[in-house]
Amino acid sequence: MRKIISLVSALSLIVLLVGCSDIKPNTDETTLTPPETNETTFEQPSNSNPDETDSATVETDFESDPESGSKRDTITNIADWEALPWSKEPSPGWKNAPGAYNFIYNLVSGESTIPEYNELGIKDYTIMFIEDDPRGGAVLSFTFTVTGNSLPETLPPGTYTKIVYDGQDVYLYDGDIPKTVQESEEINRIKHGIDKFEDDTAAQAVHAYFSFMRPWEISPYGEWDTSDGILPADYICYFYGEYLEIGIDDMQRLLSEKFGITIEKPTEDGCYLNRCKYNKETNTVFYADTRGYESPHRIIDCNVIDGTSYVTVQFYADRLFLLPSHKITYKIGAGEVFLGYEIIEVGNYEPKGYI
Repeated sequence: MRKIISLVSALSLIVLLVGCSDIKPNTDETTLTPPETNETTFEQPSNSNPDETDSATVETDFESDPESGSKRDTITNIADWEALPWSKEPSPGWKNAPGAYNFIYNLVSGESTIPEYNELGIKDYTIMFIEDDPRGGAVLSFTFTVTGNSLPETLPPGTYTKIVYDGQDVYLYDGDIPKTVQESEEINRIKHGIDKFEDDTAAQAVHAYFSFMRPWEISPYGEWDTSDGILPADYICYFYGEYLEIGIDDMQRLLSEKFGITIEKPTEDGCYLNRCKYNKETNTVFYADTRGYESPHRIIDCNVIDGTSYVTVQFYADRLFLLPSHKITYKIGAGEVFLGYEIIEVGNYEPKGYI
């Protein structure tokens, strides 16, 4: 399994976790329902023009301080964003790092669609340009002081310095961005809380399950709907396979053992279940999706009672792990058998990154 985790960590270095867009409020205070397909997105700042391009390359007409004149490495007002020394090469910093801009804007402007961000009370902050990343992104240092207590678990009052990486997605780091697969893997394990459960296979299995975009709801054992094709074949390849590949006979056996799912063996090459493909020549199934996204989550507890593990997961509504979402305990039988779940706490927002 270690080889598989390293391979996925390598993918994460290439894709490197969208920050503040697509936050979906949970509108029902008493009944927890599956995530809706219509996603609520942040309103773009008034000085952006999202109609000219897609969300990955937002063009923004920043208003620089007219008295500043030349470029400079550090700014203390996001209105001076264009004054940062962006490269003149094609697509510098993914066109001046719109993801990082939107993330910081929503934290400091007081005009975010997310009330918790507005209530952080960030008035004093410094944005420092570090470098245009050769992979097409940008690296910034963001120092800020939180005076409000709207996010007590993730951003309690205090002064912070975060490294903001804006590539294909936006990531936050407490130190330097990872340069190797090993560094990326260790950062991810700490971020997901799995470093505290190294010897607990139930916790490891739940973490692996949510290393992909999927609903927080897990059907009880033997009650999966096999008609929609959204089955945990990707998890089987990841957790039990060799380099994200596994024999079709083992795939069928493990789906039955771990989830109570019975499926027919495919007869032709091509797509098979969820994000996996069947190779008729080798009689194997392999994970074929390189998007690198996950369901933002942190393992926070694991208790074993009479041989059954109860793994509690804190989900997040953004890929930056700032907005807490639902808290769920999953019931895992011996041998990593997924039996069901219990809702512990309903968050104000739906978890992010779910199919």
